[in-house]
Amino acid sequence: MSVSSGSGFIVSEDGWIVTNAHVLSNKERIKVELKSGLQYDASVKDVDQRIDIALIKIEPESPLPVLPLGQSSDLRPGEFVVAVGSPFSLQNTVTTGIVSTAQRTGLELGFKDSDLDYIQTDAIINYGNSGGPLVNLDGDVIGVNTLKVAAGISFAIPADRIRQFLRESHIRQRRGTLIDDLQKRDTSFPNVESGLYIHEVIPGTAAASQQVIIYFLPLLSVFAQCYILSTIIINKYVNKICITIAKYIFFFYTDGTSDSDYKLTNITAH
Repeated sequence: MSVSSGSGFIVSEDGWIVTNAHVLSNKERIKVELKSGLQYDASVKDVDQRIDIALIKIEPESPLPVLPLGQSSDLRPGEFVVAVGSPFSLQNTVTTGIVSTAQRTGLELGFKDSDLDYIQTDAIINYGNSGGPLVNLDGDVIGVNTLKVAAGISFAIPADRIRQFLRESHIRQRRGTLIDDLQKRDTSFPNVESGLYIHEVIPGTAAASQQVIIYFLPLLSVFAQCYILSTIIINKYVNKICITIAKYIFFFYTDGTSDSDYKLTNITAH
């Protein structure tokens, strides 16, 4: 089993931590070590592969110190910033730099179909810095260190996008489902080109207790996605739902054998 290291920062006193999605990629076990030396097993709560952000959770015995999120939209070229992390497993390593731009597009970096603007800085980011905070001189997090192109050219995900991710994640946690956007053909699914895949039901949430889960929804708009997720909450005591969108009718079933282990049993479309 491969072992890698990365950084992160605490966003709530009860142990919610933000890091990069690629830090957790293909890892069966996640262990978090705090500055105090205390170690905890962590669970992945949400991931957005498109912007390379993940949310994990530990269970601390007491409230933890939190780094506040600043407003990256207020960031200007020439401002001083500090990158914090654990490069090469050297904890609490700090490097300084200045902001070159707060609006380096993903397309400029070669990320096809990216809608994200990155913060470019000359603060040194090395292996193990990924997921750590980029802070301003007020101590506010204005970005998440994510990418180094060359010496003196590093990039961070803006805090405003992190705030949006956390807000949307909170909604997903309450509903009890995590969603992936499907764009590539998967031979295990019907012959469609796009859609949604709810890849996990969070145990103990409303979606798990209601025995209803939608696994695959072709050709749906954002509005339809929201409607469907609401349907999961509304239909408390059924194990089949039918949703009509335009000329498509989709039936979804669950076997209901476990709150956290659902299987696709049938899909029909008319």
